[in-house]
Amino acid sequence: MIALGIFASLMVLSPTVANAQDEKQTELERNFYDACYTKKDMTTCLTLAKELKGKYPTSTYIKYADGQIKKDKSDKFQNALTAFYNGPDAPKLDQLVANAEDYLTVETGDTAVAYIVTRVALATSYGVMGGIYKDADKAKSFSERALKAMANEVAPQGWDAKDYTPLRDTTLAQLNQFLGYQILQANGAPEQAVEYLNKAIAVKHKDGLGWKDPNNYFLRSNATFQEYQKLSKEYQALSDDQKTGDAGKAVLAKINPTIDKMLADYARVLATATKPETKVLKDGAKEQFDQFWKYRTGSDAGAAEFVKAFEADPTVPGPTVPAKAETSDTPAAGAPPAGSANAPKLTTAVSANSSTGTASTEKAGGKAAPAKGKAAPAKRKPRR
Repeated sequence: MIALGIFASLMVLSPTVANAQDEKQTELERNFYDACYTKKDMTTCLTLAKELKGKYPTSTYIKYADGQIKKDKSDKFQNALTAFYNGPDAPKLDQLVANAEDYLTVETGDTAVAYIVTRVALATSYGVMGGIYKDADKAKSFSERALKAMANEVAPQGWDAKDYTPLRDTTLAQLNQFLGYQILQANGAPEQAVEYLNKAIAVKHKDGLGWKDPNNYFLRSNATFQEYQKLSKEYQALSDDQKTGDAGKAVLAKINPTIDKMLADYARVLATATKPETKVLKDGAKEQFDQFWKYRTGSDAGAAEFVKAFEADPTVPGPTVPAKAETSDTPAAGAPPAGSANAPKLTTAVSANSSTGTASTEKAGGKAAPAKGKAAPAKRKPRR
C-alpha cells in the first residue's frame, strides 16, 4: 500500500516536473537563437551552443548548435593558419597544430579534412626542415595523410580546380621532398628516399616548384653518396695488389657509375641554385662536384659545359661524363675521393601565397574550407 501510494504521488507530480524541464529547455533555445542570430554575440552564442548540446541533445536546435561549434573551431584554425604564414615561428606552429587537431574532432567532410591535413602537413614539414618544429613524427603522419588525400588529379566536389591544382602541386613537391629528407636524416634506406625525391622532381610547376628545386637534387645526391661510401670503403679495404687487379676493377665498375650519378645531381644543383638564398647549397655542391669531376676526368675541362646541359631542364639525363681512359694496368689514377658527408642546410621554404599558405574565409577549398554555421533556424515561440 505504501509503495502504491508513492507511485501514485509520482504520477501526479511528473507533469509538473516535465513542464519545468520543458520551460528550461525552451528558455535556453530562445536565448541561443537570440545570441546567435539576432544579436550575433558569438561569444555568448558558443557558450549556449555547448550548454544546449550537453543538456538537451535531442533538441531540434542541436544541428544549429553543432554548426556554431564547428564554425568556431574552423575560425580558430583559419586564424592560426594566417598568423603562422604571416610570421612563421615555433609557438605559432604549435598553435596551428593544436587548432587543427581540435577542428578535426568535429569536421568529417572529405574535402574539408583534406584541406586541413594538407595545410598542417605543409606547415609542419616546413617547420621540421627549417628547424622550428621538433615533432618530426607528427609532421610525417600529416604528410602521409595529405599525400593520400591529394592523390587525385581531379579536384573533389566543392573544390575549385584553379585553387586545388596549385595546392596539390605544392603538396606533391614539398611533402615528397620532406619524406625523402626524413629517411636520409634517420639513416634509412637511400633507395626509398630517392623514390620520394623522384616524385617531388616529377612536379613541373611553372615557377620551378619540384623540378627546378635545387634541394631535391642535393638530397638525391646525398642518397647516392651513401651508396658511394659503402663501395668506397669496400675498395679501400683491398690490398694494393687487389686494387689494381680483378677485385679492384669489379668494385670500380660499381663506383664509377655511382660517381657519375652524383656528378649529374651536383650539376643540377649548380644549374638551379641561382638565387642568393641558395648560395650555401650551391657552394656545397660545387665543392663535391669539383672533387669528383677531377677524379673522373683528370682535369677541369668540360665541367662548365656539363653543368650548362641542365640549365633549361634539370630533369634531362644529361651528357656522358668524359672520364679519362683506363687500362687493365691502371684501373684508376688514385683511390676514389672520400667526399664530404656534411650537407649544407637546405633552403626549402614555404612562401605565403595562394598555393602554399594564404588562409581566407572563402568557401573555395583551395584557399580555405571553413565550416559554415547552419542557416538560422526558424525562431521558436515559447511554449504555453
